[in-house]
Amino acid sequence: MEVAGATPSHLALILGKDQNAYLINRDNLGGITTPVIKKQVAQGEIASGSAVYAVAGSTYIAFNGSGAGCPAGQNGDLVAMQVSAQNPPTLSIAWCASQNGAGSPIVTSPDGVSSFIVWGLGAEGDNRLHGFDGATGQVIFAGGGNAEQMDMVQHFQTPIVAKGPMYVGSSSKLYAFLP
Repeated sequence: MEVAGATPSHLALILGKDQNAYLINRDNLGGITTPVIKKQVAQGEIASGSAVYAVAGSTYIAFNGSGAGCPAGQNGDLVAMQVSAQNPPTLSIAWCASQNGAGSPIVTSPDGVSSFIVWGLGAEGDNRLHGFDGATGQVIFAGGGNAEQMDMVQHFQTPIVAKGPMYVGSSSKLYAFLP
């Protein structure tokens, strides 16, 4: 990821099963190196994919996991970290929310630069699709009513968006959520 204004600015983030996030300098790869930042961001193993997006000069990374260091009054199984453009860059927990399951998040935006929504699946939990404001973690879509509950969604499932609709596969069906 590129974090404009940060030194270093060419970064990569690795989420470890050891509960830590490692921010490394992509210009200093090869051999053994010290990360720019190593921070505990989860209270358990991180074993899912992540989604990266930028809001107002900061880069965010969302992942499924029980957040460590969530802002006061927040908790849940969906965590958004913020990488701030400083020298050296900083890594903090921006928000935590409940997606009620173990799905990996994706991020959508109508134009690629604003109004980011982080989508999470209540996989192997409530089996619903959940949407959160990318900057604040506020709930935008809370899974809908009984008609929106899907059949069993497996933890390795991730939603996809193709030409408008969002698709989610379950154990026995394919669901399309229209914008």
